[in-house]
Amino acid sequence: MSGGSIIAKARQSNLRAFIFRPLGLLSALLFVTSAQSANLVQAITAYDAGDQTQAYEMFEDLALDGHARAAAWMGYLLERGEGVDQDLEEAARWYREGATREDTVAQYRLGFFYEHGKGLGQDFEQAKRWYTEAANQGDPNAQYGLARLYREGKGVEADFEAGREWYLKAAAAGLRGPLGDYYNPDPGTPVSQPMVDLLEQEAEEGNTASTIRLAEIYRTGSGVEANKSRALNLYRQAAEQESPQAQASLAYMFQTGEGTSRNLDEAVTWYERAVEAEDPMAQTNLGWLYVQGEGVAQDYAKAQSLFRAAADQDYAYAQNNLGHLFLHGLGVEANSEEALKWFELAADQNLADALSNLGYMYQNGIGVERDLETALNNYGEAAAQGHVFSMDMLGYLYQNGEGVERDTLASARWFERASEQGSVYAFGALAKMYRYGIGVDVDLERAKALYKRALAGGDASAKQALDALGGSVNND
Repeated sequence: MSGGSIIAKARQSNLRAFIFRPLGLLSALLFVTSAQSANLVQAITAYDAGDQTQAYEMFEDLALDGHARAAAWMGYLLERGEGVDQDLEEAARWYREGATREDTVAQYRLGFFYEHGKGLGQDFEQAKRWYTEAANQGDPNAQYGLARLYREGKGVEADFEAGREWYLKAAAAGLRGPLGDYYNPDPGTPVSQPMVDLLEQEAEEGNTASTIRLAEIYRTGSGVEANKSRALNLYRQAAEQESPQAQASLAYMFQTGEGTSRNLDEAVTWYERAVEAEDPMAQTNLGWLYVQGEGVAQDYAKAQSLFRAAADQDYAYAQNNLGHLFLHGLGVEANSEEALKWFELAADQNLADALSNLGYMYQNGIGVERDLETALNNYGEAAAQGHVFSMDMLGYLYQNGEGVERDTLASARWFERASEQGSVYAFGALAKMYRYGIGVDVDLERAKALYKRALAGGDASAKQALDALGGSVNND
């Protein structure tokens, strides 16, 4: 199985930051009668007990009676399809009902729907309107959303400072996860020169968060020319200011030789400093070094301890790696059910590697009843994130009609995508398809070129096929 274990390349967003309880749906029983309050509590109790259908009916009665928070609940249940069929348009209608009655949760979700075009047309100006309504009443999720609009110039003129103020308010209110701090925005956010200039100034003044954000910009070349050495020095600056995040990132660069010569001793030193602060990325990556015996003596028990410490912080990479240990019996007794549990926890956070591992287990009936449809779904979700092994498996399943109607054209497409990512398996599989015209037109020259790439990647069986086609290793 490919990709069964990984080191954490970047800090993960806590995807639970925007789910039910942090939205504040349990709070603020304002402007309602005592009877309504009691009924709302009963409805919430039914929901928590798992009786979502009954909860939906109770919330509906309250919402129809003008209860603003119940209207927010209605939107939430319809949005997620809990206790009722999912209906985003109806969810938007109920969020609007609650929003007009000044419920902050409903206002926030209505803004979110407008921002992302869920259940109604995308409208950034309306998103700003409703985020602002809730943000001014102290809702941290809305403050974060408003900051995002200012940062990205959606519905408003891009304004780094205005966005920063809203981020800081959300942070002060305790919002965690995708927020982190203002200098660690979502991937893909455009970087402007004014932002870089401000970060440079604040990094010079010793602002740790600014230093880390600037390091990431230079590391990825986001809006500036990539400069790995500069990134390394900035991470070191923040690491020496005792930032666990910077220490973990600096260690990773030494571990992989990014912007510097590979130095496992330095990597271990910085990981250990970050581990003292219980940084989950450092715990995960140091644990993986113990699995591999790189820079430290191989020690599966130590690796498991580190992975568990990070997994207890809901860190998906660590959860996935724990699944790897249990699946393969590394330092523990092999336990496929335990492996499945950890893979599922990581997959719930949409980690591609974990989704792929679940696909593998369902495909082969390991620790669970064989279910090719579920395997296909998991592989598909992982492949959508660029996971190469999952692309290979989708190509295989479509080619052989396992769990899906046989479709050689779809198979060829998945193998093409995997081959573009350098998959040796895809080189060989695709070469065979071009050789025999399976899902594609016969193209012996293309087949020979692919077989050569497969052979160069270590697929010894490709040599026999090349010989049969009269294509030596040295000839194109």
